Amino acid sequence: MREHISVSKSTMGTNAEKEWYAAYTMSRHEKRVSSHCARVGIEYLLPLYHSKREWKNRTKVDLEMPLFPNYIFVHLAPADHGPLLRIPGILSAVGNAAGPIMIPEAEIEALRRVVECNRVEPHPAIAIGDRIRVKTGPLQGIAGVVLRKGNSIRLVVTLDLIGKGVSVEIDPRDLEIISLAAMEGEKSVEVA
Repeated sequence: MREHISVSKSTMGTNAEKEWYAAYTMSRHEKRVSSHCARVGIEYLLPLYHSKREWKNRTKVDLEMPLFPNYIFVHLAPADHGPLLRIPGILSAVGNAAGPIMIPEAEIEALRRVVECNRVEPHPAIAIGDRIRVKTGPLQGIAGVVLRKGNSIRLVVTLDLIGKGVSVEIDPRDLEIISLAAMEGEKSVEVA
């Protein structure tokens, strides 16, 4: 596992006034943007993970992919976003109408520690109430709703016809979020 990180000497701002921000990049330009950041002296963090893929011709490859597609984290003084936005491939700094929003140092440090585990992979954020499907294990293919009980995640399967349901504790890594299109497909009935 590798993470791209540059601790280059920057002429922009002093370390005391620098904060971490997220920058939104063009699709599949994260590594290119990180090399541009290094050239202009912007400290950045681009966490990567390894993904094994098999192409159509049965060639197996080990790829280094961004953990957060389309995002790179940069360490800048609040007034120094001009040079960042001029980097090819950067679309915007993540924020609101008032400007870029700072990411707490503790969250960046937690991210670095997680990436150092070498077994990291992206996972969609599963929220309470999301419609999900079990993708592995004995319950594979079962769809339901996410519920939290204590410190565990539970899958609730409802029998709509009788208005009753059951819940089972489940590992969140075994779940996938059902897209809106898939949910509509499940509910639609074709009449011939």
